[in-house]
Parts: sequence; C-alpha cells; structure tokens
Amino acid sequence: MQSICRLLTLIGLSLGSFACASKTYQVTVVNQTATPITVGVVKDHGPSEEGLTPVERLAIDSSLESMGPWGFVIPPGKTGDTQPITGKFSGGAQAYLRVYRGTGTNAELISVGSSNPHRLDVLLFPGARNEIIVKDGSKKLEFVRVSPKLQ
Repeated sequence: MQSICRLLTLIGLSLGSFACASKTYQVTVVNQTATPITVGVVKDHGPSEEGLTPVERLAIDSSLESMGPWGFVIPPGKTGDTQPITGKFSGGAQAYLRVYRGTGTNAELISVGSSNPHRLDVLLFPGARNEIIVKDGSKKLEFVRVSPKLQ
C-alpha cells in the first residue's frame, strides 16, 4: 500500500511540473543612462505570447521585414511603465526585463547576445510592480532593483 501511495505521489509531482500557471507582471523602468534604451518583457522559454516574446523568437516566427519594432524606447532621464502583462508559464519558465543600450532595428537587436555589455536581462517577479533603475556601469549596463525588495 505504501508503494502505491509513493508512486501516486511521484506521478502527481511529475504532472504538476508540466502544469501552466498564469502570471502577471508590471514593470517600471527608470533610464539613468546617457543614451536611450530599448526595453521589453520576455519569457525565457515556452510558447510565444504577445508581449512576452523576445525579438529573436519573433524573427523565427516571421520575417524581419514584416515585423514591427520590438519593445519600446525610453530616453535618458525618463521613466517607462508597462501595462499588466499576463502569460502562461510552465516547466520553470520565468519572465525577464530585456534591456538594450540605444535604439536599433530588429536585426541589430538580435545581434546583441546575452553576454554583450550592451544588453541586460533582469529577472521579474509576478504579482508585484517591478521597479528597475538602469544605469551606466564602468563597462556594461547595470541595474538597481527598487521593488520588490528582496530579502
């Protein structure tokens, strides 16, 4: 009997890891750099969803010529806010604020990889407003998380 209970528990845990959870994110970005920044919210894996798809994934799903500009631009010294963005997350998928230094075409943004000092990916937390300050570091973009406060 205990073996059956353990087996059912393992099956339940396995199935639970594939369940989709709906999560909502709100983001405020303060640009304290000397240049404009291009920002957007992305999901690190899983199906494409409006408002959560990285530019490189959009380029796979359609041609660069037919795509509108990815993300939105925040001028130096200005603040940008998102409306609530809701998506389906499964298998450990997470949302990130993607930041590129400057403005560029979609092709130019795609060429800026995750290790490039002109790109920043900041983990976001669902259910709370994520307030992020983006600053010029000595050699790369840097950020300060204003909220939510992490323990």
